[in-house]
Amino acid sequence: MTRSENKPSIAAVKELMGTNRDALREIVQDLLQELLEGEMTEALGASKSERSDGRIGYRSGYLTRSAEEILAAVERFCQKADYALCHERKIRASAQREDAA
Repeated sequence: MTRSENKPSIAAVKELMGTNRDALREIVQDLLQELLEGEMTEALGASKSERSDGRIGYRSGYLTRSAEEILAAVERFCQKADYALCHERKIRASAQREDAA
């Protein structure tokens, strides 16, 4: 198909769109969404919200974690919280020393 053969079809599309300039954008977005959904379904082995033994993963990024992984995450959180509390206490003590001086 040559370039000149495409011109009449482009004109026809513009005529069909009329005053709605966003029509083509909406059509392309819907088309791409359908294509992506199809690829995701194929990759995961199950459609959206489908319960299946053959399912490989989840669309939302849900991860199954072991008890050890959960405890490690809680420990890291507690360490960060302890550090923040200690830092806050040091700042208060320093401010009190400055006020006393």
